[in-house]
Amino acid sequence: MAARSLGVSCVSAVLFALKRRAGTALPAALLVAAAALGAIQLLALPASLRFHPQLLRDAAAGLGLVLASDALVHGLLLGLGRGRYRARFRAFAEYFAGQRAAAVLGGALLASAEELLFRGVVLEGLRSGAGLGTGPALLLAALAFGGAHALPRSQLAPFAVWAVWEGVLLGAIYVASGSLFCAMAVHAVHDLGGFVVLAAVRGRAAGPAAGAAAGGPAPG
Repeated sequence: MAARSLGVSCVSAVLFALKRRAGTALPAALLVAAAALGAIQLLALPASLRFHPQLLRDAAAGLGLVLASDALVHGLLLGLGRGRYRARFRAFAEYFAGQRAAAVLGGALLASAEELLFRGVVLEGLRSGAGLGTGPALLLAALAFGGAHALPRSQLAPFAVWAVWEGVLLGAIYVASGSLFCAMAVHAVHDLGGFVVLAAVRGRAAGPAAGAAAGGPAPG
């Protein structure tokens, strides 16, 4: 059990380290995508990459669902956790402090590549290869997704639970739309927006500190 936890921690540490730098995020996105597509072909998994006329509509609906979920979870945690959750969220934002614009774009591309892996290979591998039902396969893929997003800091570890829920939603979007492109687009746009929000949180937190350092109030 300890070895398994250590392995999960190493995977998540590597994944988030890659997302913080453009020089690693972009190559990692290409590598993950190539490996996942190769596995899909090798295992003959019925992971669909087809376009269809409703794809944009499905992607918009899926993105709306994920964003509504984020707002609800964030609001509930703010109401229940108050100061503790605010501190965790600020620490989460600071974890990506080294991210620049190119890294944000690279992270979004890596997010789309993750869909090829977790929904295209893991979910479909469990559903088609192992013969599990859609529900159990979707949940197990979401658990694997959450484990890969368990940040290697105890203060930030609870965000992995949120990632499991996000994995459930992304899996449902893939199953409902019938195309990996839909889940890929939703995940990429979601993470792109998320990284921008985290940058704004860091900027807002730096304002009072900069004002205090200058001996005057921070700009409002």
